[in-house]
Amino acid sequence: MPPTSKGVAPYLFLLIILIVAGGLILFFRAPGEIKLYSAVFGPSGGSLACDGGRALITMPGGVLTANTAITCETVSVSDLPKSLQKLVPVGVLYRLGPEEMAFQGLVEVRLALDSSLYSVGPDRIVITPHLLYTVGRDGQPELLQGLSMVASPSEAYIQGSLTHLGPVVKRPGTVRFELTPGEVSLPPGLLFNTTLEIRNLPREELEQGQLPSDIKLAKLRVSASDDVAAEDHEEWFNLSSGETRIETFTIFCREEGKGSYAGDLHYRISPVDNPDLEIIAYLSIAGEVRCVGK
Repeated sequence: MPPTSKGVAPYLFLLIILIVAGGLILFFRAPGEIKLYSAVFGPSGGSLACDGGRALITMPGGVLTANTAITCETVSVSDLPKSLQKLVPVGVLYRLGPEEMAFQGLVEVRLALDSSLYSVGPDRIVITPHLLYTVGRDGQPELLQGLSMVASPSEAYIQGSLTHLGPVVKRPGTVRFELTPGEVSLPPGLLFNTTLEIRNLPREELEQGQLPSDIKLAKLRVSASDDVAAEDHEEWFNLSSGETRIETFTIFCREEGKGSYAGDLHYRISPVDNPDLEIIAYLSIAGEVRCVGK
């Protein structure tokens, strides 16, 4: 016997409720879920900021031959290829598209550093730099080219270059840098000493996914802005896993105003278990100086 309209009505009502509820769930997504950003660029290039500016993709002029929609999407670990999941990536994960698209040159990616590996205050700035990986043509993790990091009281980011688009993840490095102090105020002409501690973390302090590494051919150079002077300071050194190096240098104010000083470090990292692999990186860790009248 076919059901009556009276018997069907409750089921129709329930179905409507489920459809509406499902729509609300899709519309009001919980914070932290996948977000997609997109922009169209042509041969002149441009930049796409996503995730509130925490990720920036820059297309230089000439890398595209025609108008192309470039996407930036936040993803979860389960969305990554297995080869990247094994790296135990940290922080927000991104996927850039169209995936595997090649360019006529390099595309630059800049990502904010994760707060768990970066802290800044008037007393000191501490940073454990990241490494940036994507997926290579062979499906294996591939380091981004030209890794560079900046850490200062006003900004902290890491950037590198890609030859093709795809997922981009951060993996913690094994070296910790500490600059003391991070900020200082003093009258013009007064000297003060600042200290940069470079600590290559020992195996027992490494987290999952971190590989004990050696630092080779590191070059430290101290620089300063125009109204701040820094003594000439340039050092070359190697630092094995578990070793610490402390460099002290002198800063003074030339005139009233606000300036900065930085330890600029070019270095190479080689995993202890794979010394033939060399990762070339650059770090600028900068403090701020306020030159005030007496």
